[in-house]
Amino acid sequence: MNCSQNGLLSKDRGIITIGTNPAYIKNSIYRSFSSKETNIFCFDNANAHIKIKFFYSYEIYIDENFQQGLKIIIDVLNTLIPLDCNINVKVLHEASLREPINENLNHLLRRLQKHNFITLESCGIKNISISYAPAKPLNNICFFVSPCDTGKSSIVAATVKKFIANNKRVAIIDLSKHHKLSNYFTSYASINPDSLKQFDYNSISNTNLFSLYNYSFSNDYKASNIIILCDFITRLSDLFDYVMIASDEKAVAKITNVFKLASKIFLILNQDTTKISKIKCMVLKLMLNGIKTKKVISLIHNKTEKVKSDTRYIEENALFVNFPKRKLISTIDIHCNTIEIPYTKGLSNISKLGNKSSYLRYLKSIEKIYLYISDIPYVEEDEKDLFLLAKEKIESIDLKSVFKRSIRNLNIFFKNKFNIKSH
Repeated sequence: MNCSQNGLLSKDRGIITIGTNPAYIKNSIYRSFSSKETNIFCFDNANAHIKIKFFYSYEIYIDENFQQGLKIIIDVLNTLIPLDCNINVKVLHEASLREPINENLNHLLRRLQKHNFITLESCGIKNISISYAPAKPLNNICFFVSPCDTGKSSIVAATVKKFIANNKRVAIIDLSKHHKLSNYFTSYASINPDSLKQFDYNSISNTNLFSLYNYSFSNDYKASNIIILCDFITRLSDLFDYVMIASDEKAVAKITNVFKLASKIFLILNQDTTKISKIKCMVLKLMLNGIKTKKVISLIHNKTEKVKSDTRYIEENALFVNFPKRKLISTIDIHCNTIEIPYTKGLSNISKLGNKSSYLRYLKSIEKIYLYISDIPYVEEDEKDLFLLAKEKIESIDLKSVFKRSIRNLNIFFKNKFNIKSH
């Protein structure tokens, strides 16, 4: 770290953080730093309106990976430069990088330094991801996770179709290797860590009910790329009603922290017992990275073949860990939401899902996924029929006629009673 530490907390100096958690600066640079100081101004949103007090000198910390950093630094410097104060900008970046990844930001700052508007420092950080607040689950983000060839793509596609039919806007991100979701949708965009740095969110039309993004990984899986992907997913969650992400075992192993954004994770199992070890590794990887698997994971049993399978055997071997001298320990909640999808032939064409006579049971299972994601309680068909029948019976009762009939019956009763006494 080559950042100077002179007089940060003096009364004539203001501190501005852009896309950087103040707790990081406190813990890693200045021991006495406090995020409650009145001369600290934190920007983590381009739309935030924060009034900056006047000081003779300012320290500005900006994370190079922060997507909205360029827009915010322009606004901040437009405010500060006319005040004729001292401005020291410190750009935080991944220590392992030899060249800056945000060239537009660095080019602007170098030009300002050349004309003596600011002084500029570059601060290499070993793991820049710690400068961000931990990823928090968002209610409209869910993951569909499984090894390859478990029917994941058809389930995701059918679920998205159900949301679209109910006028819900859905963003889909395919993190899996073969990007099979492209077979189910007419259009998609290919993205990668480099393209996300310059992604234009204004290009997303409000009229589109869905947008599919096929994400291709880089070879080094840098922490900075994971941050950029998390920011991309979070931004999409603001623009769409739901974000659905399809993932295989490679994504779980390499970018596990991304899954901390999920409020729901669907783990898809099929009859293939050769995938049991992969599923167990995926769940353990999520657990070891602090994801509360017993809270967020639900199961989908997808019958991809027309053969009988031992569901209990698959669950015990894939979802339980055997400790020495102890009973089996479950890695998920044994009472979690579980949905069974029956074997259905010919799902490569999603348009066939509209044929309810052929796909009624399949669509009913998809509806359960839709209701669970939407936090709508599911009522079994038998119970639903009984409830609707009772409701229809009650609504069909004519209270006036019932009252008249009751009066007539009472009159008959009293007449009969009187006649009996008279004899």
